[in-house]
Order: sequence, then C-alpha cells, then structure tokens
Amino acid sequence: MARLPLFPLELAQLLEKRRRERGVTQEQLAAAANVSRRTINAFIKGDTDIGLRRLTRLCIVLDLVIELHPREMPTEQELPSIFRVEE
Repeated sequence: MARLPLFPLELAQLLEKRRRERGVTQEQLAAAANVSRRTINAFIKGDTDIGLRRLTRLCIVLDLVIELHPREMPTEQELPSIFRVEE
C-alpha cells in the first residue's frame, strides 16, 4: 500500500490523480461529497485547506482509505509520557 504524502499539496495532487483515474469530474466529485467545486479546485491548487471532514467525504467518494500510523516507534523511555497513568 502506498504511503500518503505528508504535505497538503501532495495530498491534493493524489486526490486529483485518483479523481481522473475514476473518470469523475470536479463537479461530480463536489456534488457526491457535498463540497463546492470551488473548494476542491482551491485545494488542488494549494490555496486552501479543506479540513478532515471534507477530506474524509472526498476519500469516501473516491474509494480511498485514510490510515494513521506513527512516524516511528517510541522508545521505552518515551512511553510513560505518551500513556500517562492517573493514580
């Protein structure tokens, strides 16, 4: 499985590529995801951030999955600060 890009513009380009592969117009994507075509166009150009809710709707329409993974495994010394245990 390909890793998702870290930067919004790269993510926007990935979504645009997927949209074209699926043969969906920006208007069709906008209508299906309940997002304006203007917002999609601005996101693809890197002019705006669309937020997680809109991103999720776009991914659902484009049959993409969002996965979250840690960048690296924490060390044993870092674990207590990540998972604080209340006493």
